[in-house]
Amino acid sequence: GLCQLLRHDLPARFGADLDTLVNAAESLIDQIKFQKDLTRAERRELIVEIGLIDTLDVLRDVMEFYRRLPLARDKTIETAPGSRSIALRTDRSLLLRCLGNLLKNALEASRPGDCVVVGCRALRPEGTSETWARFSVHSAAALSEAVRMQIFKRAFTTKGDGRGLGAYSVKLFVENYLGGRVWFESTAERGTTFFIDIPCLSELPT
Repeated sequence: GLCQLLRHDLPARFGADLDTLVNAAESLIDQIKFQKDLTRAERRELIVEIGLIDTLDVLRDVMEFYRRLPLARDKTIETAPGSRSIALRTDRSLLLRCLGNLLKNALEASRPGDCVVVGCRALRPEGTSETWARFSVHSAAALSEAVRMQIFKRAFTTKGDGRGLGAYSVKLFVENYLGGRVWFESTAERGTTFFIDIPCLSELPT
């Protein structure tokens, strides 16, 4: 809050430094909230708050947040062509956290100049009458076979000690609390795409 007040009161020449400070504070707060949610989820104490959301609004919010962070410097984040607005009943905060963790992982795996593509579309699984929302996060980097085998394990990481909760937490939140599923595809030719599938009550768009 003090950072926000300073942004309005200090001379313009401090603008860039204050923006960096505000973004760092927001990132720290987000990590604290994530750790609290993860602890509650593992204890089966996490409370899910279901509401009606618009999938494109969620994508825009998560993309805007990560575009401001140093992690995205020299990289771009774009919306996948054909992404659609879908009415979805789910926990918005939890979905944002899951998409954010996947986007963060994709940015960390990307090189300067790379583009991370985030999308959403409606689908109807074969043999069912249910409509699902499918979110995707794509990066150009491919996962090694060793990483693919362990990506959803708790505390597995290629980034050093104290990491390795991102993909694990996404699977935990989505499959245990949002009623969906998480999976990925990764090849040297096409890069890596993580998917989050969540059932919804709306009909397929016409």
